[in-house]
Amino acid sequence: MDLVSERIEAFKAKLPRNVRLGVIACLVILSFVLLFVGGGLSNNAILGLIIAFIIAILFLAFQPQRAVCAALIFAFFCISLYLRVGPSYEAVFLDDWVVFSGNDPWYHMRLVENLVHHFPHRLDYDAYSIFPTGMQVQFSPFFDWLLGFFVWLIGWGHPSTQTIETVGAYFPAVLGALLTIPVYFIGRELFNRTAGLIAAGLIAIMPGEFFSRSVLGFTDHHIAEVLFSTTTILFLILAIKSSRREDISFGQFHGGGWWGYIRGKQWRNLIYSCEWGRLRKPLLFSALTGIMLGIYLLSWVGGFLFVGIILAYMIVQYIIDHLRAKSTDYICVIGFPVFLIALIMVGPNMDLLVYPGKLMALLVVGFAVIPVLSAVSKSMGHFKLARFYFPIAVAASGGIGVLLFSVIAPEVFNDMLSQLREVFMPGAYAQTIMEARPFFAGFSFSYFTDQKLWRYFTTGFVLVPLSFLMIIIESTWKKTWGKYLLAALGFMVLLTVLLGVAANVSDGFRVVLYCIFFGLLLIYTYFERSEGKVLLVIWSYIIFLAMVGQTRFSYYFAINAALIAGYLCYKIPGWVTWVVEWVAHREPSPVEQRKKRKTEKKERRKAGLEQEAPKNTLIEYHRVIKYASGTVAAIVVFFLAFFPLIGQAKTLASSTFGPNEPWRSSLVWMRENTPEPFENPEFYYDIYDKPQSGESYDYPESAYGVMSWWDYGHWITRIAHRIPNANPHQIGIGGRAADGSIIPGASTFMIAENESEGSWVLDELGSKYVVIDIETDVTKFHTMTIWGGLDPSDFFERYYENTADGLHSVQLYYPRYYESMCSRLYNFECKAVVPNNSTWAITYTEVTDNEGNKIKMLTGAANEGLPFATYKEAEDFIAANPDYVIVGVSPFLSPVPLDELDHYKMVHNSSGVVNLGDIVNSYVKIFEYSP
Repeated sequence: MDLVSERIEAFKAKLPRNVRLGVIACLVILSFVLLFVGGGLSNNAILGLIIAFIIAILFLAFQPQRAVCAALIFAFFCISLYLRVGPSYEAVFLDDWVVFSGNDPWYHMRLVENLVHHFPHRLDYDAYSIFPTGMQVQFSPFFDWLLGFFVWLIGWGHPSTQTIETVGAYFPAVLGALLTIPVYFIGRELFNRTAGLIAAGLIAIMPGEFFSRSVLGFTDHHIAEVLFSTTTILFLILAIKSSRREDISFGQFHGGGWWGYIRGKQWRNLIYSCEWGRLRKPLLFSALTGIMLGIYLLSWVGGFLFVGIILAYMIVQYIIDHLRAKSTDYICVIGFPVFLIALIMVGPNMDLLVYPGKLMALLVVGFAVIPVLSAVSKSMGHFKLARFYFPIAVAASGGIGVLLFSVIAPEVFNDMLSQLREVFMPGAYAQTIMEARPFFAGFSFSYFTDQKLWRYFTTGFVLVPLSFLMIIIESTWKKTWGKYLLAALGFMVLLTVLLGVAANVSDGFRVVLYCIFFGLLLIYTYFERSEGKVLLVIWSYIIFLAMVGQTRFSYYFAINAALIAGYLCYKIPGWVTWVVEWVAHREPSPVEQRKKRKTEKKERRKAGLEQEAPKNTLIEYHRVIKYASGTVAAIVVFFLAFFPLIGQAKTLASSTFGPNEPWRSSLVWMRENTPEPFENPEFYYDIYDKPQSGESYDYPESAYGVMSWWDYGHWITRIAHRIPNANPHQIGIGGRAADGSIIPGASTFMIAENESEGSWVLDELGSKYVVIDIETDVTKFHTMTIWGGLDPSDFFERYYENTADGLHSVQLYYPRYYESMCSRLYNFECKAVVPNNSTWAITYTEVTDNEGNKIKMLTGAANEGLPFATYKEAEDFIAANPDYVIVGVSPFLSPVPLDELDHYKMVHNSSGVVNLGDIVNSYVKIFEYSP
């Protein structure tokens, strides 16, 4: 970089200042002109030219080193944006469709579309989201406000549908690419410029949940959460560093005479007496931290987790500084405005938040705790109490505060505990959701490259822990008791790996392990002199635990992984240089050379001789070593850290998830061929009156619900303009109450084992249509049984048998599966079924496999291993042989007779089909229910 900087500086020196400014102005104008001619950004040649102009502007405008850094960050931004847009462009932008990914993006686009119709007012209650109650909008508003503002601005106040959908599709990709900027600055502030650049490059291509949630068309708030939370941490680090640099304290606010100014009502002098010059940067960065925290909290309903992280860090920093007899004033000066500003931003918008109570409670706690801790620290210092009393006082006060909180606001307290448990240790219901499953669930080294650990972080699974360990070693290795701390950490890591803490131990034992690790990290923070690294360690540890609990938090941890791995990669060039010098050792080491030169200088001085000029050969030799080692280090870093990530990112970039053509065409058919629920199609774009608390929306007689599994609720709302009975907010799923009674919902309808029970659910929910796809019928059926309060093994199970090729497994279906409403509708299209050579009778025994799991081994099949010709024959056999059970081998061949459904008829099947063995079936089917 030094050589490049020298060449650039020499070239710029030859250009007069006016010429350089003129060239910059021309390049800026040309860049804007090219955006609107020749295809603009859709023309690759013009796009490349614009990028070249921007890089030239950077080099002409900034000092060489800064220009190189800015150019690299811009390059990372462009690479990141291309990976998120280019490979999936044709799959997202079809001829007459913009195919958004996943489920929630469709509802965000519903909200944005409604917002630009009523700008700047966003929908906060939706009559089209859940029937028959209606629903308060579950998403926090800022993401929709921000996207809606850009859509409204680009569309000059009247954006077309094409503009809304195009901007909406690009928005997450741009936000994901922008993360390279705060990641660079965090890396620079914590370590140095090189580590920041490496971290920015890593985050640009980081795969996993982080990448998939920021691709073209995944218009969801998740990537905005990461951008806003990361920027919050950046400003907090800057606030901490500037406050420590300026050594700010309470005395700088009043010059020591504040009471006299107040008594004399000299308000102007009170303001002027503050040392604003030294306070300017810390207060500015503190205010920016508070603003970004407020934006983050208005973007995600679970944002209280980051409030807890910041509060935990500040409490730990208070304890560390007090134990070191250092002033804690700066923490209060920068921390108090953070929570105050966030509280001011969130307070007026509480009606738009789903969980305002616990969020406001945590902000108030942070707002109150910070000055109290400062007061306690100052009081103990004033009375010269032993410093170790402070952490004891903090722990005791915290315990008393938690106890009082649980007594004063038990509902809010229990709700917060429940939410924390779901984050770190999700229950059985939450684990039916892919993103809410534990990160290491089902982990096996046998298929390591297929595991999430490799697919999300590749070689980062080694680089991150090694780098994390390096950070701790650098602060503790030469300190008293530091080696004991490292030994304890190593032992705990080994114990955790051996026990398989992520999946195979009880929740209570897992909590104990988490607390032990946190205690050891607290000991490390006492040795660490960098406040920023203390924040990094606490932030990374809590986010890692959240990721272990729920896979979805891996899109947060991607930032921590890039920063931590970037630090190790920054160290590699130094190690490579040492190795290269050791291998090509023809001269004394640099230390020995310096000692030799000093000795020769002293001898010449004594002899009265003039000092000889150093030989250029030695300088040239070290320059060659430097460039050679730099080249080798760059190759090592690329193939160790970057190359594996590129492969996984390219795989993700070309894969999309969203409604396929059968789903889109079926929902379009529904929109065009079923009655309007409000009789006026334009009512879809209205803003609806919110009913009184606890009451349902006042629907007209013409309104009705559409029954489908909750995954598809937002698609039904956005594409079909119809009202689902269940949606991806896990509302309307149904289940069973504590007394065993049935709660009407999607799960209880789909697994209902007779028509009367299923029709009762639809009557209770006001449903008129049922939409089922092949996934609901086969791959997602087990999920519906869990939500419905039953066990999947009541409907089907996997059996094993020993064959010549080894252990072979097969899934067999019980009669209850075929009798379910889901199967009778989708598999048999409401028709009566008479079994014909499809009824099997088997016996089995339970055994334990090598991993300790109980499995069922087939021991025999009746009728010489062939199906019975009729159900009556099988029934007679079972009566004489009760050890046998009746099963079916295919979802579409019932082993038991089924009656025709009287109140249902199939009104649409999709053009897209799915082949299952010898059976061809439509992907999506729509049924009409007539009570």
